Amino acid sequence: MIGSDACIECHPKQAEAFSQTTHAKSARRIQREELPLGSDFVDGKSGRLYEAEMTDEGMRHRESVLGTDGELIAQDSVDLVLELGSGTHAHTYLGKRDGYWIESPLTWYQQTSQWGLSPGFDGEDSAMFDRVVTTTCVFCHVGEVRADKVQPSQFSITHASIACERCHGSGVQHVADQKSDENLSPSEMNIVHPGKIARENRDAICSQCHLQGIVSSSSSDFDRWDFHPGELLSEHVTEFQLDEGEESFRIVGHTEQLHQSECYLQTEVLSCVTCHHPHPVSGEAVAYRDLCIGCHASPASCDVPLSVRIETQQDQCQACHMPKRPTNVTHAALHDHRIAVHDESFLLAELSVPKSASAPASEKPRLVAISATDHLEETERERRRLLAFHSLASSGGLPGSMKDDFKVAQRELVELFKSGVNDASVRTTLANSYFAAGKWSTAENLARSVVESESVGSHTYVGAVDVLARVALRLQDNEAAKSWYRELTQMRRVSGDHFMLGVCELNANRIEPAILAFEQALRIDSTLLVAHEYLAQIFQAENRMDRSRLHQQAARRLRAISLDQQP
Repeated sequence: MIGSDACIECHPKQAEAFSQTTHAKSARRIQREELPLGSDFVDGKSGRLYEAEMTDEGMRHRESVLGTDGELIAQDSVDLVLELGSGTHAHTYLGKRDGYWIESPLTWYQQTSQWGLSPGFDGEDSAMFDRVVTTTCVFCHVGEVRADKVQPSQFSITHASIACERCHGSGVQHVADQKSDENLSPSEMNIVHPGKIARENRDAICSQCHLQGIVSSSSSDFDRWDFHPGELLSEHVTEFQLDEGEESFRIVGHTEQLHQSECYLQTEVLSCVTCHHPHPVSGEAVAYRDLCIGCHASPASCDVPLSVRIETQQDQCQACHMPKRPTNVTHAALHDHRIAVHDESFLLAELSVPKSASAPASEKPRLVAISATDHLEETERERRRLLAFHSLASSGGLPGSMKDDFKVAQRELVELFKSGVNDASVRTTLANSYFAAGKWSTAENLARSVVESESVGSHTYVGAVDVLARVALRLQDNEAAKSWYRELTQMRRVSGDHFMLGVCELNANRIEPAILAFEQALRIDSTLLVAHEYLAQIFQAENRMDRSRLHQQAARRLRAISLDQQP
């Protein structure tokens, strides 16, 4: 990557236009004047208090866990320096701790002008400031990162916000060519012009971020950052969604929705950039209605009377055919990209809504690919589907009605492995499955094969070490378990890893190292009840009663909260 600054010299107008878009504001340093009003928030589910204040470096968020008596049990804060999101819908904040980027559980939602929990925090058992942000997490917000090879989750952001090369590809050779004395033809420019490539390749550029299912599965060793504009994204990754036969509007479902539209299916020209110009003229409002009339030349054919259209929708086609709907993300409403005759249109035209217009819920959900797979070999299609199934199950997102389907998927993945499909992702996934089934020897062999073949710090390597640590504990090999858990603590920031390392140190009668490990677990998650309980017992046995009482009190209050939150 050469960076966007190198583009400005030759393309100043495009650079200036792009700088005014939301893509160019997708990540930025927090500005002192940007602290929203009403800088505190109490979550109704957990009763936790969240506070925000400005600092010289950015912003500080504080989380306080209160007992049933209102007394403070635990408190933590993090200094934040980076803001994600253009601000059109939300502001989410990142800070650094122990070399890792951390996402705050507190987000400012623009449409409701209030604080709320960040997406994914359920407000009941989420640990305090323990969500580590990976390079995959920031892919759709920042322009470039530089990651540590051994600890990929420890990375620096070298270019905040989405930049030129995300859509046009690397500009290194292009700039070098332009500075040379050679006369190059347009085909030799070594840069991607999205307007001059096939529609499916052009849409793939947008789909990097705007086509995301409930789970994804990629080709072996593929990383999101490996994608090059001009390629087909589906060559590398397949997105999956649960088909439950009913409408579900998700914040990143735009591409999937557009591809379901008859307007898209019946033309070869409609694409994302038809309506979303990447380099818009500053201050020029997009005349969406004119874009529609370009194909639908007779607006008089609309069944809604003109007077009603003007009164209710200002005669704007998209208001009816792409209505704003609530999303799966709290406090947000976005335009439905299924360009269609929705229920609202029938009602405005004083017509009854056809039964077929609203799909009924199916008896049982299915996991379906929402990106093209027909160009993939059958074994690769199956591999991605089965890995996605396992990933969904391990994340806890698999509906109970699909448990039997998952058992079938487990058997099918074993058969696929036996047929020779044995990349690291397949082996790590099977290692976890065999461990869950109590077949520890098989799980260990598979995990060891991954550790021996993969790079230290890769997601498959880390997953395999996790399996080996758990297997060693089951086999009562404390020294091996301690070694594996120590390695895990050096590759990721998880309170449970430090806690289990503490257990292993305690088993080896190494009291002080055990205390240090338990305390580090609490630094990551100060509400980890079991760590408080262990430390209370250790300090009591060591006759360090003051410290023992502190952890006893914290454990007692945390248990009381847990009981109070039970239905």
